[in-house]
Amino acid sequence: MKTTMYRKNLIAIAVGSLLSLGMATNAMALPQFQVDPNMDNNHTDAFYATSISGSSSERLTANVIDNTLVATFGYLTFTGFTNDGPVGNDVGPAFGSVFSTGINGDYQLYLTFNLVAKLTSGSLGGAGSQYSLESLNFEVWRDNLSTLTNFTAATVGAEAAVTGNGDDIKLGSGSLIFGSAALTNGVFGSTVGAALNSKTTYTNTTDGDKYFFDPSPFYNISFNAFNNTGTGVTSDGTHIAINSAAGVVDFNRVPEPETLALMGIGLLGLGVSLRKRKAA
Repeated sequence: MKTTMYRKNLIAIAVGSLLSLGMATNAMALPQFQVDPNMDNNHTDAFYATSISGSSSERLTANVIDNTLVATFGYLTFTGFTNDGPVGNDVGPAFGSVFSTGINGDYQLYLTFNLVAKLTSGSLGGAGSQYSLESLNFEVWRDNLSTLTNFTAATVGAEAAVTGNGDDIKLGSGSLIFGSAALTNGVFGSTVGAALNSKTTYTNTTDGDKYFFDPSPFYNISFNAFNNTGTGVTSDGTHIAINSAAGVVDFNRVPEPETLALMGIGLLGLGVSLRKRKAA
């Protein structure tokens, strides 16, 4: 009986500790970060944000043998920031009554990527088809606007394209942890809608640590959610061109191994303490 009660008490404590950890994680669902557009002393002041919004372009090629849709190149142009956190009521410093982040005024911020999505249900490219992401790799870039980086939207006949100017700065990169995608309506060969959700790793470059400067070290995972209702999506039976898929990117952190280890040691200590009490 004592052993049974001991186990129940230990399980209750362990569950309570894990729930506490879960609540702490949920409380940080949209952690704040700070951006410094003035990293090169030519732009506006730093500000707080919780997410970055943008619009993407890519061409998917159907591989009927592997049941996959493959984008060898795509881009996402960022258009603004949102701040839903506790610090700062607006995004960007004030200029009179106007708040500005400097994005697309003083500089461009964009992301390039490639991905592979494998069919999990439905027909390849068909209405309501569902996919698991097999791979997703991306790089984040900043252009100082000395000359504009040009973006060419994808078509069924050609990939999306980015024409840089030699002064673009790489801020970070990441790759897939897990994710899913879907074609939400229509049929292959006609207009379709598209959606994508993913969780990825994220790592700043040295320049990225100057732009995304807080927290330090910066968050090591990102969440990405994009959707297209059908406008800007075309297909020819082999390719699907997706443009104007709007969405957001936000960041969080995977608990450090040391934190998890300390939690395990703490639970072990609680177990030993309970055992000694029961023995006494």
